[in-house]
Amino acid sequence: RTNAEVAAMQMDYIKSADTFYRERIDNLQKEVTEQAKQIRALRLIIDRVIDNACLIQKCPKRKYYNPDTLAEIIDEEGISFSGVHEVKAN
Repeated sequence: RTNAEVAAMQMDYIKSADTFYRERIDNLQKEVTEQAKQIRALRLIIDRVIDNACLIQKCPKRKYYNPDTLAEIIDEEGISFSGVHEVKAN
């Protein structure tokens, strides 16, 4: 093979690798952005739960947050958690 053919093959390989890694980086950036949104949403939920709960054992305002109550809070905040698995209690 000639040097020109080898050089052309190398350039094709480099272009293919560049395209692959750019796409991978773009996908990872989108995933990180989505994860950051979910973290912010979870912080809002935690803040709301803490604001509505009293930590003193015998306080009448003390609340127990069951899954349905938490689901209501999440719905009120308009938050969606795509890709998050629901954990079921045994």
